[in-house]
Amino acid sequence: MKMRNEHLRKTFINIQRSAPITRKALARSTGQSVATISNHANILIDQDLVYEEDKGKSTGGRRPVFLNINSQKKAIFTVDIRVEGIAALNLYDLSLQQISEKNIKIEPDSCERTLHKISQVIEPLLFDNDFSIEKLLGIGVSVPGIVDRKNERLIFAPNLKWSGANITEYLQKKIKTSVFVENDANCAVVGEHIEAFSEKDNLIYVLIKEGIGGGIIIQNTLYRGSDGNAGDFGHMMMDSSSAAKTCYCGDKGCWETIASERYLLEECRKALDNQSLTKAQLYELGRKNQKINSVISETGYNIGVGLASIISAYNPGLIVIGGGIVEVRNIIQSEIKSALNKRITDTILEELEIRFSRLADSGISIGLAHLVFEKYFEI
Repeated sequence: MKMRNEHLRKTFINIQRSAPITRKALARSTGQSVATISNHANILIDQDLVYEEDKGKSTGGRRPVFLNINSQKKAIFTVDIRVEGIAALNLYDLSLQQISEKNIKIEPDSCERTLHKISQVIEPLLFDNDFSIEKLLGIGVSVPGIVDRKNERLIFAPNLKWSGANITEYLQKKIKTSVFVENDANCAVVGEHIEAFSEKDNLIYVLIKEGIGGGIIIQNTLYRGSDGNAGDFGHMMMDSSSAAKTCYCGDKGCWETIASERYLLEECRKALDNQSLTKAQLYELGRKNQKINSVISETGYNIGVGLASIISAYNPGLIVIGGGIVEVRNIIQSEIKSALNKRITDTILEELEIRFSRLADSGISIGLAHLVFEKYFEI
C-alpha cells in the first residue's frame, strides 16, 4: 500500500508540473505504462484532486483528453516558525500557487502562546480566500529544531528554547484537520531541490540563521536518518578547547557557535563596541566597514571549515547555502573556498559546486507544502 501511495503521489506531482497533459504523454515522460497512469489518474479524479478536459485538437479520431489539477478544490496551509520572532503563514492551492501570505509576530519564549496565536489566524485567512477547513489537505509546520516524526512532536528547538511541544496535537484540536511538523532545513532542501536544482540527484542544504541546520537529498529522496533528524550539522563539534563557546544546546564548541548569524552579530557588536547593532545594520554596512568586513570574512572561513567535514562525509556534488548569511555571500564565498582548498582533495573539489539559495525563506514554505502532499498520500 505504501509503495502504491508513493506512485500515486508521483503521478499527481507529474501532472502538477506538466498540466494540462494527456495520459499518453504522461506515461511517456515518466516511463510508466498508459494503463498504470490511467489507473492512478482515475483514483486522483475520484478524490477530486484532478479533472479531465477535452481541449485537444482532433486528428481524425476522438479529441485527446487532458488531465489537469483541480486547483481550487483543496488548499495547503504552511506555517514557518522562525527564531526571529515571526511565523510566516502561507496558503497554497493544489497547483502550489501561493494564494495568500501573512507574517505574524510570535513569542519565542512561549510555545503555547505562539501556537494559540497561530490557531487564531488560520481560519480567517482561509475564509478571506474562499476556503474552508474542510477544503484543507493539511497544515504543515516548520520548526528550527529536532522533531519526533513518529509522534509528530517537537523534541527540542534550542534557539527558541522550546522542548517537548506537541504542536500537532494542539493545532489538530483547534483546527480539526491533519497537521504535519518538520524541521525547517528539511523543508528548505525539498523546496530548493524541486524548484531550483531539480537536475541534481544529490545535494545538501545548509541553513545558516540564528543557528545552523541541514537538509540532505540522496538519489532525489529526502534523507532523514533513523529517527528523522539527519542533518543537524550545527551541533558538530568544532572546538574542543577550554575556551570553546557554550551553545544553546548546552554543549560547547558546536559549529554554530563560530559560524552562525548569532556569532556574526555578537562579534560585530564587540568589534564596534555597539550592543544595539542589528543584523540589518550589519548587512547594510557590509564591505563599507573594515572591522565588520573582517568579522564576516572570519565567519565565512569558519563556515568553510564545517562544510569540509560535511563534504568529506557525504561527497554530495552540490552544497546549497541558505539563510540570512546569504546577504554577505560576496564576502564569504572566497573565504569558504579558501577553507575548502586546505581540507578537501582536488579530485573532490573539481566535482563540487557551492551555490547560494535561489528561493530565500520561501524555499521552506514551498518544501513544506510538498511534504504535506507526501503526508497526505501516506494517509
